[in-house]
Amino acid sequence: MNMLNGEEILLPFGPGEMPEVVLRILMKKHGLSFMPRHVGSALEAVGMLRSSRAKHAFLVEPAAGKAISALGIQIDAAGNPLRGCLDIRALWAETFPQSPYMPLGALAVFGSLADSREALTAIRASYVEGVIHAREHPRMALETTGVVFPVLGRSLEGMGVERVCDIHIMDSDHAAMMVTFFLTQLLEVSPASIGGRMPGEGFLRLSNARH
Repeated sequence: MNMLNGEEILLPFGPGEMPEVVLRILMKKHGLSFMPRHVGSALEAVGMLRSSRAKHAFLVEPAAGKAISALGIQIDAAGNPLRGCLDIRALWAETFPQSPYMPLGALAVFGSLADSREALTAIRASYVEGVIHAREHPRMALETTGVVFPVLGRSLEGMGVERVCDIHIMDSDHAAMMVTFFLTQLLEVSPASIGGRMPGEGFLRLSNARH
């Protein structure tokens, strides 16, 4: 990561969006800095890399996978780049071993359904079952995605299936711990990203009760 110190990095997101904030957290933790350059899209960023008008870009999937393919970067059997790339997930785990996973998603239920313990249990069980199936049958999961969500399916074409289906589900206690840690890091680097303050205790109690 030291190679990025003081370097210009293309960011195909708006200023202050989550990928940029995460990058700032990691750079600050390692005592490094960078020069952000916001561009209009991931396609533009990849084009600038290919034409040598830029050296570094921060891309999210599926744009990252497509960039690796377009730039001719070799990957291993699991779809991980062999050189020239940093995996933010791996870098986060290395930087913060006490909380190695970034919370990337959660199930949210609203209205009267949120008061139904039976419904919440069924929703969570179905989600867990789906994730397990995707991890065990990643190619089938991608094919199903293409049938049910054609636009999303097309955007995932050519990506390493193992990377797409690499999903980890946390139990309530671990999820609450990791969310608290993540929010603390966000508050330190970008207070506005979480509304200027940590959420109250009721937020985590709600998460624990309904995770």
